[in-house]
Amino acid sequence: MLNPGQIIDRYTVESVIGHGGTAVVYLVRHNQLNSQHALKVLSLTSGAIRQRLLREGRVQAALQHTNIVSVTDVLDIDGNPGLLMEYIDGPSLDQAMRRYKISLLDALTLYRGVVSGVRAAHREGLVHRDLKPANVLLFRSPEGFVPKVTDFGLAKLLVGESQETGTTRQGIAMGTPAYMAPEQIRDARAVDQRADLFSLGCILYELSTRQRAFPGDQALDIYNNIVAGRYTPAEDLNPDLPDAVIQAIDGCLILDREERIPDCDSLIEVLSGQRTWKIVDHPIPHEPTQTEEIPVDAPSMPVALRKLTPVSAPPRGAAPRGSATTPQDLDRSPSDPGSSSRPRRRRLALMLGVLLMAPVLGAVLALLIVLGVGTSLWANPFEVIQDGPELHSTLPPSDEVPPHEPQIEVVPPPLTELDPEPPEPARDPPAPIEPDPPPPEKPSSSSAPDDAEVLLFSVPKTVAIRIDGADAGRTPKRIRMPLGEHRIEVISGEERAEFPILVGAQGANTWCYSFPEGRSHDGKCP
Repeated sequence: MLNPGQIIDRYTVESVIGHGGTAVVYLVRHNQLNSQHALKVLSLTSGAIRQRLLREGRVQAALQHTNIVSVTDVLDIDGNPGLLMEYIDGPSLDQAMRRYKISLLDALTLYRGVVSGVRAAHREGLVHRDLKPANVLLFRSPEGFVPKVTDFGLAKLLVGESQETGTTRQGIAMGTPAYMAPEQIRDARAVDQRADLFSLGCILYELSTRQRAFPGDQALDIYNNIVAGRYTPAEDLNPDLPDAVIQAIDGCLILDREERIPDCDSLIEVLSGQRTWKIVDHPIPHEPTQTEEIPVDAPSMPVALRKLTPVSAPPRGAAPRGSATTPQDLDRSPSDPGSSSRPRRRRLALMLGVLLMAPVLGAVLALLIVLGVGTSLWANPFEVIQDGPELHSTLPPSDEVPPHEPQIEVVPPPLTELDPEPPEPARDPPAPIEPDPPPPEKPSSSSAPDDAEVLLFSVPKTVAIRIDGADAGRTPKRIRMPLGEHRIEVISGEERAEFPILVGAQGANTWCYSFPEGRSHDGKCP
């Protein structure tokens, strides 16, 4: 155990910042450069553990990536090795999920950073084997938190298997139970990168629902649920999840690794809607778990944006979920026949709402025609939300909607408005004026909205914008958009940028892009 003020080589120990079963992590400061670092020192001194720590240092030192904690040196501490690492001034992802309110858009931004770091390790022939939120540290940058994967102590080298001889015995399970793939439970030595994809599915499930996919107090209960594939569907805990996120979660948690999403590149394609992944239905636990309640006064989490492909709606004709994946299914083009993956409950609610509203709207329309305002109503039946070109006129005449073209909604004028011009006075004495009929009551509907109003601003104040690849006028922009994630592109002269937004049924749904800062803001421009 090191004490504050103790000098180790060129560093002075300041405090303890973490500890585990085999090691303690200290905050140290360089005596000449005054820079802060993390020093991982063994608390157990067996030869096998020392070799594993040195191997962890070599693995992380070889991985130079923004989303991986770097190892810079090995220090000798009373005959035992100590790893000198990059100091991350921020919480772990596990702590952040209990401390902050994290929007789905920010959660997906963090998650893409984690996948990017894991992909870099896989490209070097490494399998992490212990991916979990506690092993993702969040670096506090000026733009917001940046995720960094750490703790490669259980990493497996896919090339040069002889280097691991004697490190992992056949038939031994190694890792954290709630995030281990079924094949890793049976034999940790026989896994490949697809075991990390299962762990990534568990992390995405937890980020999306604030609930572990396989919770439990006893490791045996967790193992039994994992090998049986029993978990509550993520959409049952968070009904607002986009289909692409649901497919990414379920595609990673497939028991048979031959049917599972095979690599990080494929996972990003599924998450971005560029590729669909069909799954086999899995058994659901008898007692679904409840999501963890975040305190009402919890602060929102600042997250550094990454310029990656945003989550978008699946292509038209995407195959429905619920059957096994085949290579032919994955290579289908958007023009292939298929059915929409929109949740069934929304379709039923929408149909019920239309049935309830139809007779009331017909009666109101007949009343307006009798009162003499039918002419003005039909002269201008619809008005676009924002003044400008008729965006709806650019849509194709048929019901075929391009995969990434935004569906611009138009709304009819309020039914209670009448022609503001007074009627022409009659030459004969006017008849007694009857009182206006009471305004029609709005029909009640329990259906959830499929779209929401969105406000888009920019600095400078007016720039051209494109939504999901289609021209949408200029900022400031007020528009109705379908719920889910969309790609916004802004153009100011020769400058061009893009960023994702997540349209929700509740909330402000307001974004601003600042060209001087080179980033987007959640809310109006500062």
